[in-house]
Amino acid sequence: MSKRLLRNGLALTVAILLITVPVLSQVAYQPVGTSGGIDYGNRVIVTKGMGLPGGIGGRGGQIRAAIIDAQRNFLEVSKGAYVTSTSTVEGLILTGDVIESRVEGLVRNFTVTDTSYWDDGTIEITLEVRMDGANGFLDNVLPQKIGSAVIPSYEAPSVGGSVYTGLIVDARGLGIRPALAPKVVDTKGKEVYGSSYVSREYAIQQGMVGYEKTPEKAAANNRVAPSPLLVKGISAEGPNRTDVVIADQDAAALLSMSENLGFLRQCKVMIIVD
Repeated sequence: MSKRLLRNGLALTVAILLITVPVLSQVAYQPVGTSGGIDYGNRVIVTKGMGLPGGIGGRGGQIRAAIIDAQRNFLEVSKGAYVTSTSTVEGLILTGDVIESRVEGLVRNFTVTDTSYWDDGTIEITLEVRMDGANGFLDNVLPQKIGSAVIPSYEAPSVGGSVYTGLIVDARGLGIRPALAPKVVDTKGKEVYGSSYVSREYAIQQGMVGYEKTPEKAAANNRVAPSPLLVKGISAEGPNRTDVVIADQDAAALLSMSENLGFLRQCKVMIIVD
């Protein structure tokens, strides 16, 4: 990490030394090593850092050291994020599809969510960096050709001719891993929902999908309320096991009504995971 970036981190420290934001309940959390993880449900990257006792500046110096350590760990943690069923952030960096320095620079916009004081005098700081919105993480790592395809149509009539406000896929028990750009496909592999069809603007602002633990919580989420279509996932797909297969009948129920296609472009999709 560059000296300039570290200086920026120190400057920010002055404003947040005494401010700690409560940690959100983690949903679809993927630990990455021992320094943090990816919280796909809340769309944040969590990274931790240590400040050892005995340094210059007393407790304030320790906190600054812990924040700098957490900032150093940010890139390695973020590299572990699953993007699609076949890619991770690290893989995209290695292939040149994502510029490492741009991802690294996003750690300037962090929030301190926890400060722990250990018995031996060590201070541990937990930072969160948002992936969605103006921070730019999703803008950097989501597929560049997002939203370039036409949503497929189904000739089969939808069940009851219903118009829905969102899609909930119950993927519990399938071993699904969360990702930034997962797909929902039918049994023939046809993409029912994915990055090919969504609005890039919506995907960057709120992520492509939301994750929850129960149907009740998913249905109450503003992302899909008040009348979502609930379908059961059949299996997990892809090397990273991030894509969900649903029944062809459920795909037809969703896509045979043109009125339902608008909410798909607006990323109004929830996936229920274990």
